[in-house]
Amino acid sequence: MKISEIADCAYATDGGSIAISFTNDGGGNHSLTAVQELIPIDPRHQPNHHWRNGAILLDGEPVTDPEQLRRLGSALRAHVARIPERHGRVPLPDDTLVVGDDLTDYLTRDETGRTLWLLAEAARRIEASVADTGD
Repeated sequence: MKISEIADCAYATDGGSIAISFTNDGGGNHSLTAVQELIPIDPRHQPNHHWRNGAILLDGEPVTDPEQLRRLGSALRAHVARIPERHGRVPLPDDTLVVGDDLTDYLTRDETGRTLWLLAEAARRIEASVADTGD
């Protein structure tokens, strides 16, 4: 799989879930979600039964096959490599309180930098999922 375009990406304040909407090289539209791992999720309060800590979801379905996870991670890394790294930092307002180095790093990047950060972080989480499978 090759990612041809990132339509949207977001970093949730639920503990850090990442949502990415993209188009692949065949023209198909997809959604990728890397569910946060920080805050325990009570399954009784989740409308989507696949939504569990650390889950990787492609088009709403869990991805557990190590080979498919590797392909997703590789596609994200390849897309990141094609984006020019010319991006800047933006200061946080003086009265801003941010909890967590990851959130501070994300919030102090410009739009391109935020996109790069999200894609790289999603790839890192996918690679960690492969490692967790033991394959």
